[in-house]
This record gives sequence, C-alpha cells and structure tokens, in this order.
Amino acid sequence: SRYSRSNSINREWIDQYLNEAHSYGLTSVRAHFNVMAWSDDTEELKHIKNDVGSQLASMECVPRHNTIDCPTLYWAAMPGNAADFPAEESFHTFIEQAVCLFTEETNYRSSLSPFGIKMVD
Repeated sequence: SRYSRSNSINREWIDQYLNEAHSYGLTSVRAHFNVMAWSDDTEELKHIKNDVGSQLASMECVPRHNTIDCPTLYWAAMPGNAADFPAEESFHTFIEQAVCLFTEETNYRSSLSPFGIKMVD
C-alpha cells in the first residue's frame, strides 16, 4: 500500500489542506449536511431528487442518497444523541465553507400559527 498511487495523491491533498489552514489561519471542522425533500407524487419526487442532485453537483459536491443507514441518522439527529452519529458520515472542511451550507430549520411561512419551533442544534 505504500506504493499505491492513490496514497500519494491523498497525501498531497492532505498537505494542501493543512498548508491552507496554516497559511490563512483557518479553523477545520467536521461537517455533515442533509437535504430533505418530499412530495406525495412519485413522479414529482423523482424530479426533485434529480434537481437536488444536479444543484449539489454544480457545487462540486457528490450527493449520496441514504437508504440503509436512515434509522441511524434519524436517531443521531435527536437532541442529545450526537455521540451516536457515525464519524464516517462527516467530512473535514473549513468553518467558512461549512457555514455556507448551514441553514436553520423554521416553521413554514404558510402556517397560520404564530408559534414555531426551531429544529436545529
């Protein structure tokens, strides 16, 4: 494995990442983001899935549609269960880029209720 081409390429990427962090004084964080989209119509859901994947790809992000690990992610998303979140589901990035993708959940604007619950840690 020490002669593997992919190892040397990954080493170069890690060195670039660390050099950038050191040169610009950037803070490294582990991040994970979900995009939740839904529809009652199966055809519309396929269209939404394609649109979301295309938009992520335009930002050079590789979308991954969770299927097998959904219960684990659901459980880890509950307040107090962050320790159950699988480390392999996160990635290293700088805090400035991570904040760009961070959005707070809120109540719907179409809701008639004056009360809303913020669903973010």
